[in-house]
Amino acid sequence: MMPDLLISCATPPELAGFTSPFIQTGQTALSTTVATDFKSPDHRTAFRLLYTGIGVVNTAHSLTLAIERHRPGLVINTGIAGIFKESGLCVGDIGIASEERYLHTGVALDQPIPDPLPFELLKGLPKSKQGIFECHRDLGKRLVRRIKDQGDCSHYTIALGPFITVSTITGSQKTASAIYSRVTRNTTGPVMESMEGAAAAQICAAYGIPFLEIRAGSNFVGERNKASWDIPLASNNLVHALDRLLDQFKTNPP
Repeated sequence: MMPDLLISCATPPELAGFTSPFIQTGQTALSTTVATDFKSPDHRTAFRLLYTGIGVVNTAHSLTLAIERHRPGLVINTGIAGIFKESGLCVGDIGIASEERYLHTGVALDQPIPDPLPFELLKGLPKSKQGIFECHRDLGKRLVRRIKDQGDCSHYTIALGPFITVSTITGSQKTASAIYSRVTRNTTGPVMESMEGAAAAQICAAYGIPFLEIRAGSNFVGERNKASWDIPLASNNLVHALDRLLDQFKTNPP
């Protein structure tokens, strides 16, 4: 049986074409946004889709409204993102977050990554001192295996690893490399950078809701030449990966 699934994304262009195969079954007004319900023609797949707006505040606000109203059993945050070149991924590849981290949470010293705070952002979560929140790693690993086993993703690579969330987009390769090096001292190097993921992860942690994040890379972190970005490719590959994820829920729910 499908979980009570909520999919959140910042903007509609990031999921272009995703809802085309599905039937809209309902809609809920949530102050600044709406949550739209969909199901598949065979009734085996159902989800609620929420466009939150860009950034951590919009995401936290919209997702809180949706959770208070609908109490989902699983939240998936998705969209496009910047890829750290050092990760080995390329534009169009898919990343699944093992954990999410606010880049600008902590004690700011003369370094690109702050030191931990002297207190937890959420009680009982020691990693939240560093702005770090866990994702549903088991589900992420299962999705990676499923897509690879099916052999239908020859047009992109999929990888599991840490993500970071920023409020100021990293605009230079020098800064991007410094961030990657600093994070890598304490854990596996970050895979992708977004502007919403950690906020969604924190809200889900506060409510005790399992959380998964899956994104497609549209550009490299630090690359401001938008002529080299490929948002259509990233969106197309992301929709493919999400379809595989929904297929998995039909037979092997989380």
